[in-house]
Amino acid sequence: TREMDTVTVVGKSVVQQLRESPFTVNALETKRFANATADLNQVLNRTSGIRVREQGGVGSDYNFSINGLSGKAVRFFVDGVPLEIMGSAMSLNNIPVNLAERIEVYKGVVPIDLGADALGGAVNVVTGTQATNYLDASYSYGSFNTSRAALNGQYVHQPTGLLVKTSAFYNRSDNDYLMRGVEIWDENEYDYVAKNFKRFHDRYHSAMGQLEAGFVDRKWADAVFASFAYSGYDQELQTGVEQQIVYGDVTRKGHGMNASLRYRKNDFLAEGLNVNLFASRSGDYATITDTAMYKYEWDGSRAVSSRAEMGGSRSLVHISRPRTYARGNATYALDERHSFNVNYTADLIKNSTYDEMIEDGDDVPSYLDKHMAGLAYQQRFWDGRLSNIFFGKYYGIGIAQSRILSFDTDGSIIYQRKDDFFSHWGYGLASKYDLLPGLGIKASFEHAYRLQEAEEMFG
Repeated sequence: TREMDTVTVVGKSVVQQLRESPFTVNALETKRFANATADLNQVLNRTSGIRVREQGGVGSDYNFSINGLSGKAVRFFVDGVPLEIMGSAMSLNNIPVNLAERIEVYKGVVPIDLGADALGGAVNVVTGTQATNYLDASYSYGSFNTSRAALNGQYVHQPTGLLVKTSAFYNRSDNDYLMRGVEIWDENEYDYVAKNFKRFHDRYHSAMGQLEAGFVDRKWADAVFASFAYSGYDQELQTGVEQQIVYGDVTRKGHGMNASLRYRKNDFLAEGLNVNLFASRSGDYATITDTAMYKYEWDGSRAVSSRAEMGGSRSLVHISRPRTYARGNATYALDERHSFNVNYTADLIKNSTYDEMIEDGDDVPSYLDKHMAGLAYQQRFWDGRLSNIFFGKYYGIGIAQSRILSFDTDGSIIYQRKDDFFSHWGYGLASKYDLLPGLGIKASFEHAYRLQEAEEMFG
């Protein structure tokens, strides 16, 4: 028997390594929120530099800003995959916090491995891949008949190493909160007066279910998974742009389906070469109903109108947007001081819109193709005290649409096909220098572009 001196091993967690990278990034571990019935928006709203302003209750639109930049300038990801490919029902104010292991918030410049055209930052929700059995479930009930339920579980078959994960959530609310000081016309006063009214047409339902199966820590793969997800929502619309105009029958509902494959392997074919591949096929379908010929007031009363509630003719619009998404990323470490990263992303969207209320309506499809490629070079000097990342990006966007050219002799529509493709180049750098242990400075710059989204091109 021999007694040895104490050996102390010091290491840095993934979260700490991210914080010390040249990029301005906050990494939040969600363990301390495990027993909270909160969504990701509520957690992130407590983070410095982030403000979330929701327009209403559960399921309402929201404005997410990072250091003052908001809207489409900020991108959202789950395990490095854009959130929107999972369907329009998936958003940060729907996802419960216990589905995430950590949340990465990039403020400003975003690394090329996300394949993002972000101008103001990005949020990446990272889920766990530990080969352990667990089950986590939660349910909460609150005001306005609001219910939230979430389920997150995993099972590992030890003889084969097969890992099966499931996650699901359900949200619903009547959203019948009080609107204070709403101005309506009073016949007795013969003037506009301010009164308080409850919302009566703002019910919201959303749900998501996902099943994943795969292997981790194999000789041929660090992680390989196949997954299928389904999500859906059903929403009543109470108001439009103006609070004075109130709806009583307008609804919006939709669902999305997604099938994907992911593969990750370190030291792939050669030492220091890491690859990460992802491919998915998804469909997003929505129906917007505005067929009632009434004009509603805040007290719930209605009068027959010559126009639909949204101000035009009656409409029953069906929107179909199948999508193919693929991303490939490779990192090669030449040595301890020099490494390279290359990334390519392709996002192909087909849009088809059809209105049942229009006679002889046509659903001539349109197409939107987005391509992004990036190349980065990272150098480390002086035992890692100085780190620099230089990168370049390629942006490509293609649009194919059909427009009405003329009418045939029998009254049928003659369409003209129009195709365009635009290319742009971006570049940037990020640097970090450690002045003292625990004290350093960072600087980053990027010349970037943002590519249009499907709803911006097609409505």
